[in-house]
Amino acid sequence: MALPGSDRDWTRRASLRPIIGREEALRDIVDLLRADDARLVVLTGPAGVGKSFLALHCARLLEGEFEAGSRMIPLDTVSDPERVMAAIAYRLGVTDGNNRPIEEELAQALRAEELLLVVDTFEHVLPAAADLERLLEQCPRVRALVTSRSRLGVSPEHVVPVEPLIVPAAPTAADTPETALDVAAASAVQLFVRAAQGVRPDFVLTDSNAGAIAQICRLLDGLPLAIELAASWVKFLTPQALAARLTTRLGLLNRGAHDLPPRLRAMRSALQWSYDLLIPEEQRLFRVLAYLPGSWTYEVAEAVAAADTPEAMPGLLTSLIEKSLIQRDAHRPGETRYRMLGIVREYGQEMLAADGEAAEVGARHAAWCLALAIETGPALMGPDQLRCLDRLDAAHEHLARAFDWFHARREATNSLRLAVSLWRFAFARGRIREARRWLEMALEDETAPDALLGEGLFAAGYLAAIQGDLRVAHSYASRGLTLATEQGSRYLEGLALLDLSFVELLHDEIEDADHHVIAALDALASTHGRRDLGIGLIQLGDLRQRRGELREAAGFYLRALAIFRATGEVQAITWALVALGRNAVERGNRPRASIFLRAALTEGGRSADQFRIVESLEGLAAVDAAQEAERAATLIGAADALRAALRFPPAPLDESRRWTTILMARRALGSRFRDAWSAGREMTPAQAIAFAVAPRSESAVVTPPSDTPLHEFATRHGLTHRELDVLRELLRGKSDREIAAALSIGVRTIQTHVAHVFGKLGVRSRHAAVMVLEQAGLLPLQE
Repeated sequence: MALPGSDRDWTRRASLRPIIGREEALRDIVDLLRADDARLVVLTGPAGVGKSFLALHCARLLEGEFEAGSRMIPLDTVSDPERVMAAIAYRLGVTDGNNRPIEEELAQALRAEELLLVVDTFEHVLPAAADLERLLEQCPRVRALVTSRSRLGVSPEHVVPVEPLIVPAAPTAADTPETALDVAAASAVQLFVRAAQGVRPDFVLTDSNAGAIAQICRLLDGLPLAIELAASWVKFLTPQALAARLTTRLGLLNRGAHDLPPRLRAMRSALQWSYDLLIPEEQRLFRVLAYLPGSWTYEVAEAVAAADTPEAMPGLLTSLIEKSLIQRDAHRPGETRYRMLGIVREYGQEMLAADGEAAEVGARHAAWCLALAIETGPALMGPDQLRCLDRLDAAHEHLARAFDWFHARREATNSLRLAVSLWRFAFARGRIREARRWLEMALEDETAPDALLGEGLFAAGYLAAIQGDLRVAHSYASRGLTLATEQGSRYLEGLALLDLSFVELLHDEIEDADHHVIAALDALASTHGRRDLGIGLIQLGDLRQRRGELREAAGFYLRALAIFRATGEVQAITWALVALGRNAVERGNRPRASIFLRAALTEGGRSADQFRIVESLEGLAAVDAAQEAERAATLIGAADALRAALRFPPAPLDESRRWTTILMARRALGSRFRDAWSAGREMTPAQAIAFAVAPRSESAVVTPPSDTPLHEFATRHGLTHRELDVLRELLRGKSDREIAAALSIGVRTIQTHVAHVFGKLGVRSRHAAVMVLEQAGLLPLQE
């Protein structure tokens, strides 16, 4: 039986819309369909990810390789699984005129045909998968490419998940502008620009709109349908205005192209389609899980869902994953986590609100978060600190949602309990502003228990002092001391006195600070606050060091280190090591200082205590300033960048030491100081640590004089030993990655060195650098 002509309209539509960001996936699917054992390929993924579009392009590329071409079989209007074979037959022009079942007629018609069937939108007729499998068994030259939001569940299928497009990585600092060059390579941005040009032919990606376009693509999770719908608004809105309005995404995403199926003309319709296919139990779990922010574990899902039949939970969750409404989160190795795409979550939250379940679910979620904080809070001061920090890191978005929940409902005790349990975590991870905000909001209502209020006042005062807000810090410390006196609590008295002494130390009121820290140690000695006793010893050592009593200060630091090693808290150990290192610098014992400060960086890197990392970098810069000025300048640059990111102003004495280091390095380096300092500012904390603890031979040092022509050239242009090594490799035609491998240095560091070499030679490219050396008569290399 001759089949009618192929679906030219479908393939023409595919050819009119260029493939963006799917080139590799397209090749892989085409290669798979050509393989002997892949006769049923299923493209899976969430609504709007582009499964149908990708299938159309595959059909267009493969059409000439099948004698009977390819046929598109849309099933979106077929509601009964038993009618699927009839729908396929209808599209192929096969009738049931011989009074036989249509399945038999279809198999008879296709038995000798070489054909590619593209069956679109199978998720709502999954029981028909067995019929399709049977058809393929009976027709050995027919292959099927199926799109579905869930796998078919038959043995011969080859499942290919279709992922969202690549979006630009969020800038590391909120105030860092994104340029067109930064974001242009992301396929999501490319699709947005192409779609925008469809409604505004003059639309282009520029530095002024790059950040907004990147933000739009991130908000929309790289979903092609959502991006195209959003881009259709650039006829009326600037990208900046569109990004602002997309905070609530579904309202704007309703301008789909008229040639799309009705279910895909708006994201809401696409999601409604998926939701309606769920059984009631799946719908309820989907609504509940949509409340959860970010990624989450099975533990929190189970707690929030509070299902009447917990034994059904695994199956329901697996079903939502298979239907592409939930994804396993690949970004957190070591544990199984789940997430929803932002648009999918927003739709689920609308359904949750409409069903009236939001308050109950929010209360269960907040209670789970509070229990987690109370459980892990004390452990942050012991040997299990690092594991607890990682656990709280993973749950951070949930904890923030819980605090907002409690505060909005004026549950002052729970708000403060959460803030007090988490402030040490926030401090360790550099989230001081957030921790201060939580504490200050919770402390507005003084109805919480006195012991909890006292701990909250201590934490708020300490964090305010760290940020240089000394007037506010003094106010909290004074309130805490008054409360402790009224309650007769020696422990709260010790905490308040520690805060007061710390503020006075930063105010340079040495005598008062000394008096109060001694009183704090006396109060804490009669309690179980050994960790806080160690903190008091650190402060007492700082005061003795300020007086010039360096040996006595070292004794207090060593006693604190012994306490912290006994408790096993990595972060506190780091504090003591930094203090001992800086003490050794003051005493002129540079080898001892280097040992302590490198150890502090190693420990600080483990705990991610960025404040101690800053102090360690500055201490090592002071160690290196006299003999390795370029290294010292780089370390100061890295410390300055981290201080700025943390909003962590140096204390007056720290600022004095910093400027002493800078002046020494400037005298040694002259105009080259700025280059070394800038290189440090470009480093991430991890890169700065690696640089600081590396053997001195791998650091940039001033190039000594040499009689060889190349060394004379390097000295004349201010190149360091390491920059000279990089230049040699550049002249040999090696890439940045190859140079990094040859010199055992990170690629980012190599790129920094290359930039410095170009700057010192006054060139902008490798070719220009070669020309400079050629003009100097140094090619081939003369060493």
